[in-house]
Amino acid sequence: SDIISISHSRAVDFKRLFSRLLFKNRYLFPYLYPSWDLVLSTSVIIQDRMSSAFQVLHENVPILGYPRNDVLLSGNYVAINELISPCPRDAKFILYAPTFRETLTDNDALFNDFPLNKFCAFLENNNCYLFIKLHPILRNSDHQISHMDSKYIVFLDSAIYEDLNSILPNFDLMLTDYSGAYFDFLLLDRPMIFTPFDLESYEKVERGLYENYLDSVPGPICRNWDEVISALNDFFS
Repeated sequence: SDIISISHSRAVDFKRLFSRLLFKNRYLFPYLYPSWDLVLSTSVIIQDRMSSAFQVLHENVPILGYPRNDVLLSGNYVAINELISPCPRDAKFILYAPTFRETLTDNDALFNDFPLNKFCAFLENNNCYLFIKLHPILRNSDHQISHMDSKYIVFLDSAIYEDLNSILPNFDLMLTDYSGAYFDFLLLDRPMIFTPFDLESYEKVERGLYENYLDSVPGPICRNWDEVISALNDFFS
């Protein structure tokens, strides 16, 4: 039977699929990694990147789109309103979905300077709720953000909401950094704010990017949480 990759492909849209360490390991320990027969792609550009990243022949990377995006256009998604009780009328939902870092400390460091009181004041004044969704790999870790004491901030447990696309239509705006999920969110034609707090180190130490970040993202770029709040105020003022 054929092995077909249909799920994690979004990463190659923007960032390199494998970290430098993992890329080396694919050659040193090939038996640890699956050999794909087909890898789905969305365009000629992505087809080339998939072929290189997954080490498969170009003709085995058909341009068919990603099945996971069907839910974004069908309207058959998982509602999350019940997580807010009671959910105010006309409340606006903001999603923060940062990409995965290789170490837990790097993932938690994204919130080191999080201005909880200031952010919650913004959320309350604008009838907004912030939903935080980390990468599923981190679901069994103890994150400092899961202990934030605010009714306006909701930590989405990846053990329950592992499929991000199944809940994306709930959100009015997305905050993200290098996650290819933003390509999926584009299908909803809603605003995004980009949060590359560690851009330089991510490009040099982590996976690196296919494109020039500053020229490639379709929205405001913020380098800290205060800038995020300012950009959010521009959207909701």
